[in-house]
Amino acid sequence: MTPLRRRGLALVAGAMVVLPLPAHGEDAAVRPKDAKAYKLLDATKRLPRLDRGDADRVLGFPRPVHARRLDDPVLEEPEVRRPIVDATCDADLVLVARVASATAFQHPNGRWILTSHDLDVTHVARAKDRRLRDVSRVHYVHPSGRDTIAGRTVTATVERYPALVEGDDLLFFLVRIDKGPTYRASLESPPLAVRGGLLYELAPRPPGGPSIDGTSAREALRIVNNAVCRPAPDQRAPEPFIHTTPFEGPGGPP
Repeated sequence: MTPLRRRGLALVAGAMVVLPLPAHGEDAAVRPKDAKAYKLLDATKRLPRLDRGDADRVLGFPRPVHARRLDDPVLEEPEVRRPIVDATCDADLVLVARVASATAFQHPNGRWILTSHDLDVTHVARAKDRRLRDVSRVHYVHPSGRDTIAGRTVTATVERYPALVEGDDLLFFLVRIDKGPTYRASLESPPLAVRGGLLYELAPRPPGGPSIDGTSAREALRIVNNAVCRPAPDQRAPEPFIHTTPFEGPGGPP
């Protein structure tokens, strides 16, 4: 067993061991058209192109709001943990993985940056396709990124989905893009960082910041495994919005 797989299993102690098999989606090429899987990025068409305008771009994306039946099992979980259930039911693949690579690329509209990642899988928690239970690597497209455009560093960040860091371990809720080998994030929950056996949201990420209600990776896997998925509840879809900085002329704010 490799050191990487030993570390991954330590993160999810008590979970079922997954044997490595040939990788799925390994060496997948960057495909700008995969950006279109994130419909929320359609709002960025109002921005200037990346070679002009703000170099630090933020797209607001509030948490989804659900109307739930009183007998919905998710209500048995603390509110802060319910997105784990919602994301599990939305995802095709739920897994713990380490970020192995990162390649920034532009959205086809030329106004946003995403990142293509290879993920080294350490544990598959749930998979709609049983053939993916033993997957060892997947290709993933993240909706935020940073790149050098026209000689300057441009950062594009979807709120709650900031850029990932190579080498970090995370719990991913993945949705397959066009039935191919590439995945996007569930919009029910962003990837959740696993540090010291506990789960942390990616944003904000202050040093030593609080975990998600003290939820451990092991407890999260229990929630994932026990999730009861029913037809999607009524949902008020969040509306993405672009953060803007008020204009300040020579005389100060208007």
